[in-house]
Amino acid sequence: MNTAGLSFDNIPALRIPFGFFRTAPLFGMLAALLLLIEPAALESRWHPVMLSIIHLLTLGFAGHIMLGALCQVLPVVSSQSVPLGVKQALGVRLGLGAGTLLLAAFFIWHLPVLAFGGLLLLISGLSLFVLPLATALVKIKPAGNTIITIRLAALCLLITLIAGVMLLWWRASPTTAPIPWLTTDQHAVWGSLGWAVLLVIGVSFQVIPMFHVAPDFPANIQRRLPAALLLLLLLGYGLGTTGVVGPELALLAALAIKATILLYCLVAALTLSRRKRKLVDYTVRFWQLGLGCIALSMLLTAGQSLHPGLANDVLVERLAALLFGIGGIVSIIVGMLQKIVPFLIFLHLQRACLTHPERVLKLPNMKQLIPTLSSRRQWLLHLSALALLAVALWLPALTYLSALLLLADFGWLWWSLHKANRLYQAHL
Repeated sequence: MNTAGLSFDNIPALRIPFGFFRTAPLFGMLAALLLLIEPAALESRWHPVMLSIIHLLTLGFAGHIMLGALCQVLPVVSSQSVPLGVKQALGVRLGLGAGTLLLAAFFIWHLPVLAFGGLLLLISGLSLFVLPLATALVKIKPAGNTIITIRLAALCLLITLIAGVMLLWWRASPTTAPIPWLTTDQHAVWGSLGWAVLLVIGVSFQVIPMFHVAPDFPANIQRRLPAALLLLLLLGYGLGTTGVVGPELALLAALAIKATILLYCLVAALTLSRRKRKLVDYTVRFWQLGLGCIALSMLLTAGQSLHPGLANDVLVERLAALLFGIGGIVSIIVGMLQKIVPFLIFLHLQRACLTHPERVLKLPNMKQLIPTLSSRRQWLLHLSALALLAVALWLPALTYLSALLLLADFGWLWWSLHKANRLYQAHL
């Protein structure tokens, strides 16, 4: 493990990031249960249950993991902690969790009270996090490439949230809402290709060299690729929506976004292939799967933009979304947790032994906190769920079985984190 240049002096209490991590799989399990109850949801992205599933996975699962990761990553790479106490973190989790549940319920039952209640909780919870995060990001000087990329990701998150609030308000009460300045598709683009991808890029600049003893990403990639991606997003999905940029230039920008993300996936995969430790590592496999799925998703969506026969192909559109979401972002998240959680627990146990150094010898090692066998089962469950979900797009009869596997996938993740926390408490 390469920890050169990193600081572990200002890391938060373990229960702050770990609280986010342990909560997240519950939303994935709920999304899988909804698909079990309503298998027809897989047939259309506009199905009310599918809209609920999408937001349970993005806000509920990925949202909790990403906020928890930011609490941990910032102080390590910059020595600047996010000024978020234990009670504030609990408030963020309660607001984000309850707000996501009400939002998911609104898409199914279309009751305005659910929409506005969810908005109130989400805004309250996220503001408790966004304001301290913005404070921390501004204070970091000089800012390295990872911090700059996280700043760009945070800007995309802000755009995504504002657009989401306006779209939800318009959906719940069109007579009182202002006209949304971004469409649903553009809201999704800023959230996925902006916030999610940029955050993955920024974190990967640190965690891939750190955990896998791989070389650093090329300096030009670290300095220029994130900024190029944001500029292209502004050109294609910002100015392009106002008419300032013509449709031809907006299309070129959209294709350039996909090419930029493809380039990142290629560079990240090559960096992983040059790691010094070649032992079986399921985190690496999750990274490889995630990068490959994101790259394939970009190729499919680019093909839809260029080929008239694919432009309105609903199955291709759904496959691209599945590959990006479950195959790409969720795979990378699940894989990183297999490394990050044992490392954090061991680090905090080590710090607890400062007054009695001899007790370090009695601590569990990282392989005991989340064993290789547990990670292998996680990998097989996740890969099986993803493969069967992809096949179910063409054979809907398999949707029920794929939903069961997805439920087992998120359930096993929750159980692994729960067992790791029990070991931590026992040794603490």
